[in-house]
Amino acid sequence: MSVHSEGRAVDFGMPVHGGRAHPQGVEIVRALGAAGDRWGVQAVIWDRRIWSRRSPEGRPYNGVNPHIDHLHIELNRRGALSLTVDDLGGLPSGPVRPTVRRGDRGPHVEVLQGLVGVAADGIFGPKTEQAVRLFQQRRGLVVDGVVGRMTWAALGS
Repeated sequence: MSVHSEGRAVDFGMPVHGGRAHPQGVEIVRALGAAGDRWGVQAVIWDRRIWSRRSPEGRPYNGVNPHIDHLHIELNRRGALSLTVDDLGGLPSGPVRPTVRRGDRGPHVEVLQGLVGVAADGIFGPKTEQAVRLFQQRRGLVVDGVVGRMTWAALGS
């Protein structure tokens, strides 16, 4: 399972500059490294390099995607469950939550299950989807069984 599907990774778009990775990416990587322990940043991949606690100066990244048009930012599990958008610059406070849907697994699904009142096993199955649809209907949201920004916001209120 990828860290994206667990809700522990985000890709931050950076425009390509003259056919190469944008030079400001280095500044963002440094800022993320400085806040890494506080935010739970596990690794950052950008411009064919990966930074982590193991390699704070970066090392070559030979994966399929060179990541020249975006920074791939991975959080550890603690960071993924506790980081708020307020931590990222004073936006409206609240947990950073990935979009989750039927078939997804992980800690964010467990949190969701607790909020909609189904047994928390971390697997978004038919009972979780049914509970989400009912919640969305009662709140006047789009009833699609997918928990995105609007549904997470309604669950938090």
